[in-house]
Amino acid sequence: MEEPTRDSSDLDASPSITQTTTDSFDDRIAFQLHKQQKAFAKEINHSFSQFFTSKYRNYVLKLLEENAGVALPNFPSFNIIERLYHHEHRNFREPCEDLIESCATYLKQVLIKLLNQIFDKEATYKNHMIHKLTDIIYRALEESEEHCNHDISKMLNIEQRIFTLNHYYMDTVNKIKAEVQQYIANTKLPISMEYGITEFDYSGDVGSDEHNGW
Repeated sequence: MEEPTRDSSDLDASPSITQTTTDSFDDRIAFQLHKQQKAFAKEINHSFSQFFTSKYRNYVLKLLEENAGVALPNFPSFNIIERLYHHEHRNFREPCEDLIESCATYLKQVLIKLLNQIFDKEATYKNHMIHKLTDIIYRALEESEEHCNHDISKMLNIEQRIFTLNHYYMDTVNKIKAEVQQYIANTKLPISMEYGITEFDYSGDVGSDEHNGW
């Protein structure tokens, strides 16, 4: 069975991948936002220090020397970890703000373009409707951009304080609690673990004078 032949002019007429992906007015909104997120992730990755270089090694050694005598031997001062972390943390804000700005700019451009395509060119109300809807779109996007910047600032402020979300810690705590409860249930000891206080039951003849031979 012969395959249907295709005119070479059809191939020339079809848009190439390069053309569609590099067009700043590409209306594939999800795809364009995905591209910007990938570029953002790459920029964040490059914003980190090169940890395995001699320059970074010398920086760490300098901090160790500055904090000598502050902590116990072989236990580096917490101030060193804090300064190393803040050195990386300060590089996050600019890429985040750039991502928000680029997304807002793209959405304004592509939504206005789509808006112009919706209405018929001959419609007498086209210019009036586009003007009104453009104001609504710009106002909504500016409010969203403001909310995003506020959320970014809030998250970065939270992340500025060093803490851990290591789930193994709570797993260990819960495991110990379960083992203690199981031990109490098996031995039937008169022990109350409530509030972390061990309470013994002295009722009965255990503490009587007769039992002790007095």
